[in-house]
Amino acid sequence: MNFILHFNLNGNFGHLLPHYLQRENYDLIRSNISQLKIMQGYAQDAIITYGNFDGMNLSNIFEYMDEHSFRETAAAINGSNSGPMIGLLEFNGAPQDFRSTIRNG
Repeated sequence: MNFILHFNLNGNFGHLLPHYLQRENYDLIRSNISQLKIMQGYAQDAIITYGNFDGMNLSNIFEYMDEHSFRETAAAINGSNSGPMIGLLEFNGAPQDFRSTIRNG
């Protein structure tokens, strides 16, 4: 049940809507839209700039990282008490010591 994978394979979300597209979340998102911050850069820099997060949706960025970059980014995210949400990364693609912190979208 991975809405990102479903979208990439089918060109639509089907019945697997991400939270921001679910009807029951519309009013809450609309009331908080002014708090949205868009930042282009590295996940670990967002933590430095904005502080700790409850969660981060990083889509499929980990597929393009070498192991050193993965460890650096995952350590920064986990240090902020936020577990990364991985889009397409298979659990066996992550270093063994980080697998317990990964949620698949």
